[in-house]
Amino acid sequence: MALGTGIAVQAPTVAPLPGGLLAVATVVEAGDPHALNGVTYLSEACGVADLVPGDNCGMLSVTITAVDADSATFEFSGTPGGSYTITIDDGAPSARVFGPDPSFTVDGITDGDHTLTLTAAGGATWTSGTFTWPIGAAPNLLTLGSKSADEIDVVSGLPFSVYKMVECKSLVDDDTVWARNSLVLGEGHAVEAGFMQSILAQPDTAMPNGTTAVSLINGIAILEGYAADVYGGVPTLHMPRSVATRALAVDVLVSGLDWTVNTKQGALVANGGGYSANLGPDGSSAPAGQAWLYVTGQVVLTRGSIVTSRALDYQNNNQVALAERTYVPTVDCFKAAVLVTLEANDG
Repeated sequence: MALGTGIAVQAPTVAPLPGGLLAVATVVEAGDPHALNGVTYLSEACGVADLVPGDNCGMLSVTITAVDADSATFEFSGTPGGSYTITIDDGAPSARVFGPDPSFTVDGITDGDHTLTLTAAGGATWTSGTFTWPIGAAPNLLTLGSKSADEIDVVSGLPFSVYKMVECKSLVDDDTVWARNSLVLGEGHAVEAGFMQSILAQPDTAMPNGTTAVSLINGIAILEGYAADVYGGVPTLHMPRSVATRALAVDVLVSGLDWTVNTKQGALVANGGGYSANLGPDGSSAPAGQAWLYVTGQVVLTRGSIVTSRALDYQNNNQVALAERTYVPTVDCFKAAVLVTLEANDG
């Protein structure tokens, strides 16, 4: 910083840019410095609840009656209404039926041991014990497996650090205050860039629509629908600020009095400048005229205190001041991405 001319006055107070990741994430000040090496927790929100199989008592059974040498009729009891697919050994042959307690015939059953799987349209799956074909003339009664347990998800995060460094041709004042204040104002951009690189732009990020680009409205719809299928909490969408401006213009997103942005269904939207690199899950930037949008579970940012230092060069009358701090990001349960086309009307 070179000293200017004129009378020195107090710099104006500047408000941090609203609406970014720091505005919608849960920010935790690290009480234990060891947390800045990485954190782990067990999530309660991963996945959604399943329908109890069978009737109110959780009973689900099937009666198998041979029709001919390779065909049988399957009669279910305790099955709620809806659409079902039955498969033998999780493959062919299979059949599709509708309604409660369905009864239908499957052809092409081979000799030997088999299992029977019933899959509801919503994804719930029930699997029987083993039955041996041929089964003989008498009907066979099987009970299908009931509730299944999901493993508790372990969520973990590794650190990255952000910094601001300033230089001034003066040794009079301690400029670490300037560096600290400047970091507080601008760190959101660096945090978003670090979050995109370390969390979002990774090969394990799901792509429910593959690499096919859709309209902005459809992209947001796909991400909200995906989140609703896999997560029990309020999801967070992540997008460049310029893309959020388009979505707000077509009334897909809304902003509150504090300019925090949400979808109309209540999902949080992190729309900061640090996402402007717009990296896809493969680490490359989106093509011209397109953008990657992401959705995740709740974001927690564990951060340390701001650490400052300065170096004085008396020979050249120069001062360099540094402010930095470490963040440890974690994402609850899932992350997914969709590619959108930035069309004229974004419809």
